[in-house]
Formats: sequence, C-alpha cells, structure tokens
Amino acid sequence: MTRLTGRGAGAQAVYRDWAQAVEQRWAGHYGTEAMAALRAAAEAMTAESGAAAALRSGIEPYPDGWRAQVPAPQSLPHFPVVSARGGFPDGH
Repeated sequence: MTRLTGRGAGAQAVYRDWAQAVEQRWAGHYGTEAMAALRAAAEAMTAESGAAAALRSGIEPYPDGWRAQVPAPQSLPHFPVVSARGGFPDGH
C-alpha cells in the first residue's frame, strides 16, 4: 500500500487549486459549453470501460517480450523523471 506524505498531500492540494483556477479561467475565455465538452472528452479517456479501456489495453507488453515475463510493479518507481527537455540530473 502506498500513501502520500504530508508534503505530497500539500502538493496535491496546490495542484487541485491550480487546476481549478485554470479551468475557471478557460471557462471565462472559451465558454462553459466548450469546457464541459473538454471535461467530457478527458473523462472518457480515463473511463474504466469502453473505447478508452480498449485503447489502454494496447499498452500491455508484447507477450513474447521480456517485459511480459516480469511481474507488474505495484507502485511507482522511486527515481526522477528525465524529460526530453532535460532536467535532473544534468540540469539542461
């Protein structure tokens, strides 16, 4: 079982406030109908059934590949993410 630390829970609260402010700003700019359509599309992509679930099934490892031979992780890895733009550890 994994849980957020106090620091993580604080970061989650900051993120939720930020996301809500962005959504309200966009609703003011693009209109509430456009935001409702965007939210419906985003929620459909995370659905547990239907086309979104079928699409996510495509991320299963190839059955004959080595990734299919190891158990699926039960938690997120504990190391930093390095994006294509750089970042930790090289700082670029």
